Amino acid sequence: MRRDLPTYLRWRRLNPELLDRETRALRFLYLNRNCFNGIYRTNLDGRFNVPMGTRLGEYFSKDDLLNCSKLLQRATLVAGDFVKTLERVKAGDFVYLDPPYAVTSRRIFKEYGKKIFGTADVPRLSESLREIVRRSADFLVSYADCAEARALANEWNSVRLPIKRHIAGFAGDRKKAYEWLISNRSIVGGEHTGSTG
Repeated sequence: MRRDLPTYLRWRRLNPELLDRETRALRFLYLNRNCFNGIYRTNLDGRFNVPMGTRLGEYFSKDDLLNCSKLLQRATLVAGDFVKTLERVKAGDFVYLDPPYAVTSRRIFKEYGKKIFGTADVPRLSESLREIVRRSADFLVSYADCAEARALANEWNSVRLPIKRHIAGFAGDRKKAYEWLISNRSIVGGEHTGSTG
């Protein structure tokens, strides 16, 4: 693996904003498969800074990429704050939200970019959930077990479930944890709290 490190570092150093679209996509796919645990994280300057890891499976086939391309033709990607994305919600939509786990009571690795979701954004998330319902749409939020998640869970249908974390430096460090599923729809299983409607 170490003999691939110079190639990995060369691709990592490239500024994607200076690349044509095809090379930018190739860089992203290469780094995703060769970086540590497939994490996408940047430093304060917005530069990708994940170290090299063990390759995560095979590279994508041409058919995989063509199928993804066809599916993405029907998608609209929005770069920006989550509220900007949620402004597009309309009646009948189903919205899945998986924000970075901002937690005040303990350190959770969350340095994925210059402007990230933090504990100060949780009240805005809560208001956004109410707005989704006002628009006659449904939502499901997943969030690590913490005071912030429990505050959200108390207002809605919710369930606390055991999960196994797959992102850790070493497989032996990947521990079981709990996560909340929170929704305006009923949820089956786990430990319930909040509304039962």
